[in-house]
Formats: sequence, C-alpha cells, structure tokens
Amino acid sequence: MTISVQCDECFQSYKVRDDRAGQMLKCKSCGAKIRVPAADNEIEDLNEDYEPPGALRGKKRNPLPPKRKRRPKKESVSLPEIS
Repeated sequence: MTISVQCDECFQSYKVRDDRAGQMLKCKSCGAKIRVPAADNEIEDLNEDYEPPGALRGKKRNPLPPKRKRRPKKESVSLPEIS
C-alpha cells in the first residue's frame, strides 16, 4: 500500500511505502522536509473519547484594573543656538 504526500513548498507529489509513515523525507525538487502522515487506515477518530472541559474551579480571579488614561506627549521646543 502507498501513502500520497505533497511538498508544502513546491507542491511536488510523491507516493511512498506505508512503512515510511511518520518519517521525514527530503523533497527531491526543492530539498524541503516533508512529514509522511499515517496511513488512512491507521488514523483513529479522536472525537470518540473527547469530553468538553468543565468549568474552571478554584479561586475567582480579580478582573483587570481599569486602564489608565495616557497623557498626551509634550512637544519639545527647540532653542536657538547662541554664538
């Protein structure tokens, strides 16, 4: 069985043996590294065991303090040179 892989840099397509699943390959066209994904039949459904996280427990955090108003920057005054 083969696994289809495509380079993310130059979009060159490859077909590799399934024993290369999970390995890194070098693209023959551009030299970029390509990760070979797992074979389609080895991918498990992670949604089966998913449970949404519950409410956070523990101390309630204080809200952030109010933002301070920034003062406008003072313009610098240039003085004439004394000679």
